[in-house]
Amino acid sequence: MEVCLAAVMRRAVAIQTGKLQTELLKPFSRVKVLDSSSWDLPDGQRKLFPGSGGDASAANCKLLLCYDYKSGLLDSVQLMPGSHPDTKYAVNVPKHVEAGELILTDLGFVKIRALSEIDEKKAYFICRFLSSVSTWAGPEDKEALDRLDLLGLLRNSCETAIEKEVVLGCPRRDQVRCRLVAFRVPEEVANRRRQRMREAAARQRRSLKKETLELCDWSIFLTNACAELVPAALIRTLYRIRWCVELIFKQMKSVLRIHRCSTENENRLLCEVRGKLIAAVIVHGLHARLNLAFLGSLHKETSFEKTWKRFQERASSLCEAFLQGARKAAKELRKVMQSIAATGLKENHPSRHSTLELLESQIGDATPTPLSYEDVEPFLVKC
Repeated sequence: MEVCLAAVMRRAVAIQTGKLQTELLKPFSRVKVLDSSSWDLPDGQRKLFPGSGGDASAANCKLLLCYDYKSGLLDSVQLMPGSHPDTKYAVNVPKHVEAGELILTDLGFVKIRALSEIDEKKAYFICRFLSSVSTWAGPEDKEALDRLDLLGLLRNSCETAIEKEVVLGCPRRDQVRCRLVAFRVPEEVANRRRQRMREAAARQRRSLKKETLELCDWSIFLTNACAELVPAALIRTLYRIRWCVELIFKQMKSVLRIHRCSTENENRLLCEVRGKLIAAVIVHGLHARLNLAFLGSLHKETSFEKTWKRFQERASSLCEAFLQGARKAAKELRKVMQSIAATGLKENHPSRHSTLELLESQIGDATPTPLSYEDVEPFLVKC
């Protein structure tokens, strides 16, 4: 099943018919979104997929997924134990990155060494700011850097959005130079963030720093791409692409039930999960073809959710067709595709734009105020 999954993924790439050509994404050969999702397993699977320990389940499986937004294809899928933190995998990410690609990750994959290697490969990243990472700044005409008190800077700022070139990481170790772009969020949004953080900390029986809670007043992004490639006002719009993976995980769980398995047999578990992943790769390959076709002809998107529902409705007939051979399977797949073409397009919401609409229209935030060295100098801690 592992070999079959790899073969299906290679085939999906081989029959790729095109890519999104939105003006904002044209400079990037691929736009990869990296994320993970996990689920508990029966305790008997603890040797194959150990959990994190403590109050968590003894057995937990994590799915690491990379999605190429421009092609609409699943670039890679990988199963790993739930005890394996995302940051541990982050150091392997640069090995699979090529020059000209844009990588979008969440906080779990923020590791300075990985970001530095992505930068060295002439690739680009957009990620959220991790409060535990040290931030440095200095005069543009000098190499000497001092630690930046970012919270103090934000706390005393009267701006709604700011931009500053900084260096992340520790001196004499891994460092990366990038642009920091911060947007002030509404008070109700900040309060909801703080509430979620307190609830998570209570579940994990850990304390929260006051500084961490204060940073909830801002959405802070990092990128090594220049302003011509990633305008500061559009960085949050580009980062919204990451939510596509959340939708994929949602459909994998609600339709494929990838997180539901009661077997104690390790081989059966692996075959079942990989079989469901094969189905996911096929569905997204077909969705990508339809989506590009309708974008080109009707300038409309094909809905992830509706596509999955059409396959769910015809699951029994599809299984029977596949058992009867390739010709029968192809015929049944055409019926599903016709059903998606008739009822699977996204509905236009005048008051709510899709991610692609925001990208095409280049709808973003107010242009952040660029900060000079004189603006941040009072918040530099001399080292």
